[in-house]
Amino acid sequence: SLHSSMEAATSQDAERMQPGSPTASSVPVVSRASVFGGESGLSSELEEFDRSTKGERDQNDTFGLNFWDRLYAADSPTKEEPLKSQDEALRNAMMRRDDPFFDLYERTIRWKHGDASTDASVKRLVSDVGTTANNADIPTLKECRMFLRNDEAAAYRSRAQSLKHRLTNMVADTIAAIFIYISFTLTIESFVIVTHAVLATYFYCRRYTHFSAKLDFSFLAFSIVFPLTFLIQSVFSRRDQALQRLMDFKSALLSTALFTLTCDWTSKDGSPVGGRLMLPPNFNKIVLDDLRNLLQLVYQYLSMPSVAHARNMVFRPKQKSIRRVHAVQNELIQRLNKCMFDMSLHTEVMRRYGFPSGEASRLHQFHQYLQQRFEHLRALKYYRTPQSTRSFGRAYLIILPWLIGPYFAWVYEETNRDYGFTLTLAGFTYVILLGLLNTQRGLEDPFVPDPGIWTQGIDNVKLDYECAAILQAMAQYYSNAEALSLAAKTMSTGGDPVCDV
Repeated sequence: SLHSSMEAATSQDAERMQPGSPTASSVPVVSRASVFGGESGLSSELEEFDRSTKGERDQNDTFGLNFWDRLYAADSPTKEEPLKSQDEALRNAMMRRDDPFFDLYERTIRWKHGDASTDASVKRLVSDVGTTANNADIPTLKECRMFLRNDEAAAYRSRAQSLKHRLTNMVADTIAAIFIYISFTLTIESFVIVTHAVLATYFYCRRYTHFSAKLDFSFLAFSIVFPLTFLIQSVFSRRDQALQRLMDFKSALLSTALFTLTCDWTSKDGSPVGGRLMLPPNFNKIVLDDLRNLLQLVYQYLSMPSVAHARNMVFRPKQKSIRRVHAVQNELIQRLNKCMFDMSLHTEVMRRYGFPSGEASRLHQFHQYLQQRFEHLRALKYYRTPQSTRSFGRAYLIILPWLIGPYFAWVYEETNRDYGFTLTLAGFTYVILLGLLNTQRGLEDPFVPDPGIWTQGIDNVKLDYECAAILQAMAQYYSNAEALSLAAKTMSTGGDPVCDV
């Protein structure tokens, strides 16, 4: 058979090409004519081409074995599609393969048969094969860096080097840091906590002769600072995971949109493009609407208010909000599943009009990526940091002033009974602890900011911006796809695609 002869010739050539092989001189050379038949003109030209490139193949494996290995990989005639000759099978295989070696060989044969249109180009290709990469015009690193130049960044760096700009930035950053600190600490809860701490400290200061004691602050660090630090690390880790999953979802959604709106395939008349013209006229518009609806549903789900609070779990009237939010989220998931089903149907519609099955399988894989990334986002939205640790930190802020009060009574005694400094120190200590707790609360839901903080969403995922960027990109893809479709239709009717578009 054709494949058996190919494999025999390839294996014998590979053994003959090994340097130092003991059988290098004794192994008979199987000519290419014996593989493809000696009667046809293509087979004789193939053998002649083999002889003319023998020395070059001995010196360069890339042009030698690689060339013939790829040539032998050509498809043989099948029972379903009988071909007239083995030469026709080879030509069809070369037409189906996008390979520079096949292109070189085919153009060389046409040149040897007297096709003058390919004379100069083929001579250049045959003479320069194997040396083109060495003589390529490769830009220098300096030229590459000039291509990557960012004028705006260069201008900013030049301004930032001035002393005036540095001093201005230092003052501005300090004022902004104070503002952010106040926004995280100056809340209604902080007023209650500080008032409670000052009253407890005043109680112990009035009885300093009985309750003053120089206590170790390690108890404070163990009871409050360690749990709050653990919670802050956990919520920042969840925020980073949410951002990564959202970017994965964004990439999968845009890839789905780009593939579904622009991918083309072979038409019925055999043209390599034009198969997309057979789709229904409003197909792209329907796909865009479904993608927009899918993104809107994901946004609505992730932007739902947070109900994973201790008050919603303990008090019965507050449990109604949990049931209401969960009912809305369940409805959103059902609608989202409907959109995913429609996206799968779009792929099947494309396949019905000739879209290759392999490409359809890849597009279905994009749909699987979308569902997987959404489930990751849904889990980050629904499941939070340990509720018990959060409750411990909040309870300690209420209990601790009565346990650490004797220490502030000792400070009051050591400062010659100065109420102002003692009460200020006690209030400032609990404001710091409350600021750490508010930092954790602000990131508990990575998608929704805490409404109790002035600077809402300063560290949260910018969900509005990211979803708006996705909508903009999809609209751009749709506009470009419609322009390409109009150009393809114009070309199919014999018009000028540039003028018409």
